[in-house]
Amino acid sequence: MKRTNALIVGLVCAGGFFLSCSQPLLEETESVVHDTTPKGVATEYVKNMNMWANLSYGRSALDDAPCMDFLEDCDMQDEDGNSIKFSELDADVQKSIFEQYQNQEIEHATEVLEKDEELLEIIKIDNEALSSMRELANRSSAVNNSGGLFLSLYIKKRTSLLKQAEVAWNLEKSSSSERSSSSSKGDLVELHSNDLNPASVQKFKAAYKKGRVLICRDSSSVTSSGWGLYIGHAAMMSEDSWNPKWEEDGLSKTTISAWPNDGKSVTWKGKIDGVQKEPLAYWAGNSNGSAQHVKILQMRKKVVKIRWLWIFPYIWFDFSSSAGDADKAVRYAEEHVGTPYSLVGDIVDTVLLSGVLQEKWWTNSFYCSQIVWRSWVEANGNYDFSQCMPIIFPEHFELTFSTTPITEYKNY
Repeated sequence: MKRTNALIVGLVCAGGFFLSCSQPLLEETESVVHDTTPKGVATEYVKNMNMWANLSYGRSALDDAPCMDFLEDCDMQDEDGNSIKFSELDADVQKSIFEQYQNQEIEHATEVLEKDEELLEIIKIDNEALSSMRELANRSSAVNNSGGLFLSLYIKKRTSLLKQAEVAWNLEKSSSSERSSSSSKGDLVELHSNDLNPASVQKFKAAYKKGRVLICRDSSSVTSSGWGLYIGHAAMMSEDSWNPKWEEDGLSKTTISAWPNDGKSVTWKGKIDGVQKEPLAYWAGNSNGSAQHVKILQMRKKVVKIRWLWIFPYIWFDFSSSAGDADKAVRYAEEHVGTPYSLVGDIVDTVLLSGVLQEKWWTNSFYCSQIVWRSWVEANGNYDFSQCMPIIFPEHFELTFSTTPITEYKNY
């Protein structure tokens, strides 16, 4: 399951050289007209995965051939439940399965984006950043063939575009709410026991189930605000069942994730750096430091089922999940309590110098969405929706077939 392919950056002094060149390169990129409908955005998003796949397996970013390697890790079965090895299938059959897989991912992502205008805007930005990288790769063989450089410049471009959008989003929010983003101001906000929002607590309580994933994208919850990524936050419900006493104490620890103890993001009594339990007041609170727009998702492990129509394959996805898998996922996260937090910026610097694009598999440090994703993958590899993405953002949980929405609510 774990990717081991390394992409070695060409120059020993690559870090300083590439970083000094990155800004002029980014400024020279030309704007591209995109299809901004939900279907167009979803199609571009799914097909952009081919660039990451090519780089992950040591190929050119601009290689247009379908990179199907990730399908080697998928559990594939025929109608009777017999296992099928993707690598043993005929080349034309492999291509047909890959195209059907992509089309079903596009259909699912389209449905999600049609219901969420905010997420649609974020994925538009991600597509624009990757489009800029395609232009750079066309002009620079170093960018085209270096996973580390490609990722570093992509993050810089994505950050720049999100910062521009963040200004507009905050202006819009401030017109409809007195609440403002604490981390975007750089102010330290502390959660307290009396910070609970009763309506949000009831939504949270009704959906509470061990292992369920929580995400938010508002900038008040940005854990990597120091690097300006505005990626939101992700966590996992960690206890066996709801405890009525939690409603009396906003600091009860009900979820698990990874946080920096950096004096910038929201804080609470007993907060540490790295993987840890989180208080209820973060996900269902009234504080400026509480998550604003919360979504709760159920993870589903995916099996690719194949039905043969004469010599042509037809695929669909078979889903399941279990309490046992949730126990395993939470146990993995709990075993890593105290493991340091990793800022995405630090990750990119490491990738740039090492050339290892699949840093998401390293366990010496974690960021929020990484520990949640990794915990479920450790429970069962069929929960892995990441394909060849080098970084896991909270929105990736929404856009995958491997989750189903349970509920959502707002704390403002």
